[in-house]
Amino acid sequence: MIDAVADDLRETGETFTEFKPTAKMQDALEYLRSKDYKSSVTQLCEAIGISRRAYYYWFDNPRFVNWWNEQCERHFALRRGAVYAALYEAATERVGRDDSRHNPSAIKLYLERFDEKYAPRSREDHTGKLSWAEILRIGDATAAQEQIDTSDAEEPKE
Repeated sequence: MIDAVADDLRETGETFTEFKPTAKMQDALEYLRSKDYKSSVTQLCEAIGISRRAYYYWFDNPRFVNWWNEQCERHFALRRGAVYAALYEAATERVGRDDSRHNPSAIKLYLERFDEKYAPRSREDHTGKLSWAEILRIGDATAAQEQIDTSDAEEPKE
């Protein structure tokens, strides 16, 4: 991403300086990673020795925000496999005393994430409006039917 931004800036003649976080910014990131991002802003600020005001001030800098978001995305991307595995386990393991039941919420979430053809009822269109794909499909069917009707009309009747 940084390379793309740098290329854009070069084209416009602007200069690009990669964002360099302060030691406290790095401390904040490391603290949150150590807590697996399960910390309040107050706890974070107390742990690294800054005020809440200073923490929120950082977010006024768009370059900080980009850096922060990239770091957070990287952290969670590295843990996606474990999340998928936990979701799979929750969707397939038995629930409670009844050995035949599974976790319906986990199954639904798993299907929504990994099955491209799965469409839960909540995502179905109930407006009565047709999508463009449906309009085109119906249009093709109508055109085909019209062609059949026309060819039937042209045949001589005995």
